[in-house]
Amino acid sequence: MAWAPRTLQMYEVGLTAFRNFRAEYDCPDINAAANTIDVTRFIASLSLQNRAPSTISAYVSAISYWHKTLGLADPCEDFRVKKALKGGSKKPNDTELGNPLL
Repeated sequence: MAWAPRTLQMYEVGLTAFRNFRAEYDCPDINAAANTIDVTRFIASLSLQNRAPSTISAYVSAISYWHKTLGLADPCEDFRVKKALKGGSKKPNDTELGNPLL
């Protein structure tokens, strides 16, 4: 399957952001297959950085594509990831959110 150069570039940016996120939170192997918790925390982190919902979605698509091309289970298909994506598209209210990464 061939992808447009722009799509591949966005996937690389998304995967780099995900690997950087994992390194920041001391993931033992930033290149290992991700799990649902990794992806939902990444979504929460991007949302707290006020990233656009379209950017968050594109980054998660990159994670999904990476898993599928390697023949790995796709954590992005999980119900919780889908709900986190939907929640990440909404603006947080003014109440204290706490730290969703704990």
